[in-house]
Amino acid sequence: MPDSMSFLDIAENRAFAEKAVWHTVGIINQRHDVCESERIISDVIGTGSACSWKGRKLILTAKHVVDKAERTGLRFLLRAGDAIDWDMTGRTEVIESVSLPIERIVRWREGDLAAIVLRSGELDESRVQFCELPKMLARDETVSTDGGVLLIGHPLDQFKKVSEVKQGGMLVEILASVPNMLMGEVVVKPDRALSSEYDPERDILVRFAPNTRGLKPHGYSGAGVWCDPAVNRGILWAATPLLLGVQTHAYLDSGLLCAVRATVVRQFLEQFLP
Repeated sequence: MPDSMSFLDIAENRAFAEKAVWHTVGIINQRHDVCESERIISDVIGTGSACSWKGRKLILTAKHVVDKAERTGLRFLLRAGDAIDWDMTGRTEVIESVSLPIERIVRWREGDLAAIVLRSGELDESRVQFCELPKMLARDETVSTDGGVLLIGHPLDQFKKVSEVKQGGMLVEILASVPNMLMGEVVVKPDRALSSEYDPERDILVRFAPNTRGLKPHGYSGAGVWCDPAVNRGILWAATPLLLGVQTHAYLDSGLLCAVRATVVRQFLEQFLP
């Protein structure tokens, strides 16, 4: 599997990645973890996909990313700049997180999926683009699931500490997140048995073999798994990544990420946002 920079050397791949980046947001669950003994408050970060579903604008993510969150307790990391440039060498500017006009948070009791429904009339869409669902949801019967996929997330081990402040006797660390692109391949059959929570009818598996040494999957939770629908590209090709699934957890011993299939995502949205 090529690293992210060599992947971007190919014009079609770059167009594909650029489109997926426009649909990707970081999600910060503020004050999720509070350690009273150490007097430390920690935010939890995950990833989501900006989507449009039957006229509604929403952020699709994993349920555990927004665990216990109220509407006012979430902030978002949106795209900075017009082109992919994630080399932080020599860069000092910091793009702050923003709030979005949240109407409600829909959590699925039957699985690890959630939708942050936004008030579309109050959105500034200059730094985020909403992919059209169900048009851009992959269907198992039409899209091969044995090829390469792309995930974009905010891995926790890539955070950089900016500063720390005291608030109400608690120590609050200010961190900067560097988004990371991960190329993987769908694994149809795992090499070893997985835990009972894995359901092959509901989930897809993606090989986690990052090029960045020591990179962990924490922070990719909720990220979209994007696939290229064009198996045999003709003369005309458009960068239209399809959403193959939503990443929810990892099997670190097996080097696999687990994602809820697009068909299940569709069921979730049709049930709660008909």
